[in-house]
Amino acid sequence: MTISTRDVNKIINDYKEKMYGFSEKSFTARAFEMYSEGYSPVDVVKELDIPPEDAEKFYSDYLRLEDRQIVNLFYDEMKDKMPEFSDTCKIIRKYNDDNNMNIRFIKIRDLDHIISKMERKKEQTVMENRAAEKYKLRLGQELGRWKHKWN
Repeated sequence: MTISTRDVNKIINDYKEKMYGFSEKSFTARAFEMYSEGYSPVDVVKELDIPPEDAEKFYSDYLRLEDRQIVNLFYDEMKDKMPEFSDTCKIIRKYNDDNNMNIRFIKIRDLDHIISKMERKKEQTVMENRAAEKYKLRLGQELGRWKHKWN
């Protein structure tokens, strides 16, 4: 039988409430307070001595309840594409007029241009790789002929 930290916390709080007329805040409530004060999930794990999975779940719930779940949804969608996303952020910074955080949105036609440029670059890379493979094969064949000729 396994007992979670949530179950243990509930038992302790129930006991304190019966004995002293009050109960301590749950890990969830304490974690939410820490998140609202700017603490990270890593800080919550250290401070509350809870498993990282709990801190991540609490943080996800906190963001959802604060109507900030878009951050989690975006990360879940983009996690495999983070290098490309980072490149896009660099492009957005390039379009920024001043050096503060007032980032302008790129017009849709600019995004289409960027996407088509990335696709062309990908196609070019594929063609270069094919040409390199053919060259490697020809060199291998020529080397084989030279070895055969000298033996």
